Amino acid sequence: MTSSSAPDSGGIPPRLHAGKRLRLAIVGGGPLCVYALERLAAQLGAIERPQAGTGLRVDVFERSGRFGAGEVNHDLQPATSLLNRVAAQIGFSADETNTSVAALLPAGARPTFLEWAVRRSRERGDPAYALAPAAIPSRRMHGEALTETFTAYVARLREAGVELHCHARSVVDLVPEADHSFTIVCADAEHGDCAAIIRADRVLLATGNAASFAQSPPPPPDARGLRRIARVYPLDRQLTEATVPRGAQVAISGLGLTAVDVLLYLTEGRGGRFEREDEAGLRLRYVACGREPARIVAFSPSGMLPCCRPENFKLLDPELAYRGVFFNVEALQRMRGARGAPMRIREDHTALQLNFSADVLPLVVLEMARAYYLTLFGPDFDAQAIAAAQQAYVAFLDSPREDLAQSEISIEQLLAPLQACFERTCLALHASTPEQAFSHAPEFAVSLESIRGMFDAVLFAPASPGRPRSDDALHARTMASPWAHPLSPNAHRFCWRRILFPFGSDAGAVREESGTDWRARVLAFLDQDLRNAAQGNLRNPLKAACDGVMRDQRGVFAALVEDGGLTAASHRDFLDGFMRIYHRLSNGAGMLALRKIRALVESGWVDLDVGPGATLACESDAFVVTGPVTGVSRAATVLIEGRLAAFDAADPVEPLYPNLLRRGLVRRWINPAHAPGAAFVPGGLDLSASFHPRDAHGQEQTRLTAMGTPAEGQRLLQSAAARPRCGSAIFDHLDRWASDILAAMPPQQCSQPQDERR
Repeated sequence: MTSSSAPDSGGIPPRLHAGKRLRLAIVGGGPLCVYALERLAAQLGAIERPQAGTGLRVDVFERSGRFGAGEVNHDLQPATSLLNRVAAQIGFSADETNTSVAALLPAGARPTFLEWAVRRSRERGDPAYALAPAAIPSRRMHGEALTETFTAYVARLREAGVELHCHARSVVDLVPEADHSFTIVCADAEHGDCAAIIRADRVLLATGNAASFAQSPPPPPDARGLRRIARVYPLDRQLTEATVPRGAQVAISGLGLTAVDVLLYLTEGRGGRFEREDEAGLRLRYVACGREPARIVAFSPSGMLPCCRPENFKLLDPELAYRGVFFNVEALQRMRGARGAPMRIREDHTALQLNFSADVLPLVVLEMARAYYLTLFGPDFDAQAIAAAQQAYVAFLDSPREDLAQSEISIEQLLAPLQACFERTCLALHASTPEQAFSHAPEFAVSLESIRGMFDAVLFAPASPGRPRSDDALHARTMASPWAHPLSPNAHRFCWRRILFPFGSDAGAVREESGTDWRARVLAFLDQDLRNAAQGNLRNPLKAACDGVMRDQRGVFAALVEDGGLTAASHRDFLDGFMRIYHRLSNGAGMLALRKIRALVESGWVDLDVGPGATLACESDAFVVTGPVTGVSRAATVLIEGRLAAFDAADPVEPLYPNLLRRGLVRRWINPAHAPGAAFVPGGLDLSASFHPRDAHGQEQTRLTAMGTPAEGQRLLQSAAARPRCGSAIFDHLDRWASDILAAMPPQQCSQPQDERR
């Protein structure tokens, strides 16, 4: 790498002189840009001075031209592409739960997505926008809302005196200049476009994972007639009938959310339709249109579809969010003190690193077991189980590393007290007399009827908001559970292996079976998963455990990883292994999307028969996918990569970050290791706590800020969309950024904002 040509390669740039204008460039005009403009508008609106923003010029660059929506959520996406979050969990602005921000916009100027949709429905008389809080909206509807919100924030900034320009161009480089500014270089600069001479004093990199979106159609088939499509977005340009012909034999690598988008686009998106097979619409049948591929062979390491997102009954009551007892930030800190391995990440930071499998996974499993049994048996059982687990739990936290057993042994040791409580409870629930029941479980003598009522509610009660109560039970012990739960309490024992690895931990652990048998097992699993999801995240024990620990405790996972929290080897294994399980269990598709996928599998348009551990070979006239478990082989002439590539600043597909690396303005973050060649380089940028990149010499570049996907690796879960009424951290980060922008403006143009929460 070469260092920056500017004289201040790492220092803090001087404040602008009075009368000058601060020039801000935002590269990437998607949701993160919307959040940034919201913070600027809120802070400028709180300054009691007319035309407070006259000392600020903002240039927004969005290569797709879909300002606000960006490429991921643009408002021209096909209707088949759905979000995987509910309408009530989408926000565009900070609110009263962001207690540390400097100012809020007036309440009427910051509608949530759900409020926007209800207003749009009323104004247009269009029932498509009349969304229930738990509805799963399309990405293009989300894009419509983002575009409208972007426009509203731009108008507020302009009213405050900000000069704001939007450029539908792709930024490929930032050239540092001697006056501490940057020249913004766009892809069309060589043609003499005026964008080549735009200068900026500060730059916010809000690009998302731009490398996942192709800027040109896929290349033509090779000499053998085979075509590989490496990037599927935008779907309408990458997956046309010219690139994926009707009647073609297609294979798709990956079975996650991107694959769901592709499967629906190549079928329903081409004119096929889904019809109800029952009155409730729980079973669907696919009716082909004739433009589909002949068959789509879908495969992945697990061979499984993503799990279904449950009905979310926590939406309207923040108090229902799950709070960890065993897996929390305090537990991580205590373990780091007991056995964290010191590693110097950089000159100013030494991390006490943990091993995920040995140190953390046992706590995650223990917390999931607690959430599971809390939902199954209620708070009285929960109090006894927590008390019973304390001794083994504290001993585990305080054990030196050399005293730890293998991770699976640690998990079973930590679970043993909870499982013993479960076993005593089952004996008591099966007892024929109260005296016999209390002899089995004397600690539950007062609360056994409450426990029985909670268990019956899980088995029989309709899904509804709020935690189950004992009076929800129907006490119809002789009828079948509408959720297909077994009636015996013993059948509900928590089994972490079955949750994390429902068909075995790898292909070798799965029994050999035919492709037909494998498909039947996947569909049976999906059927029960759909029932579990319909029961919801407060009443279904499995969904409560996954949603509560893996979604509500996301901040704990983020704290675990941040800035070298795991050893290099464990960090790599965590991202490649556990995070795949994490996303499958907690970030799956909505129920409607998976009902459609089920119909496609059942009708034969989507072929899962190759099973887990599939291998891919490129032969003379076809791509051949082979399943080692099922023995099934399938040939295809079109291969689609059905997963998004992880962000890597060095990826030459997108020139911006490689150019910044070449100039030495940024560097990739490295999780070091003591052994030569064992360091882990995830691909994201090395950023300070304020999200400023460190340059090739380790100096903080305060003129640059990078948030979202480029921060992945050093941090975790940075690309999640903002949520209302939960203190969404992205607004706290961007509020500090906006304060820095205002502080850098010319002194006579700006004063500190007042905290006006309206």
